[in-house]
This record gives sequence, structure tokens and C-alpha cells, in this order.
Amino acid sequence: MIKIPFSAEPRHIQLSFVEKVDKLLEMNKNLHSIKTRLLNRIESNLNIDKLSKRIKNFNSLNFMSFLSELKKVNVQLSLTEQDEW
Repeated sequence: MIKIPFSAEPRHIQLSFVEKVDKLLEMNKNLHSIKTRLLNRIESNLNIDKLSKRIKNFNSLNFMSFLSELKKVNVQLSLTEQDEW
């Protein structure tokens, strides 16, 4: 059996980590909520029946790629609409 060295950190350092992890979990939950609301808005406002994987992962696309994905589902945004998005 391999023994892994482990040192118990002082309580105040442990609490600091716990606080940071809690903050990260809260931020991730907020991000997920915002992303879900945005995807619902895209789907309903642009009358898209089913969002593609790439549209669902819009945050990994630049704006031109996002527009290209919209064109694939027959959605064309005017310049004014593009400014709004």
C-alpha cells in the first residue's frame, strides 16, 4: 500500500477553502441559470424548435460563428437585431 503524505491544515485555512468552494458553487449555479434563461429566450424569440449543440454552447463561439449557426436553422438577424444581441 502506498502512503500519501497528508498534513492537516489549520482550521482558519480550511474555512477559507470552504468559503471559496461555496462561492464557486454559487457562481456556477448563477451561470447555469443565466445560460438557461438566455437559451430559452433564443428559442422562443427566434422561433427555433430545437437548439443545436453549438447554439447551446454559444459561449464557446464568437459572434460570427453564432450567427452562422442561426443561419443553419433559417434565422437571419437584421443589423439592428444583431446590435441588440
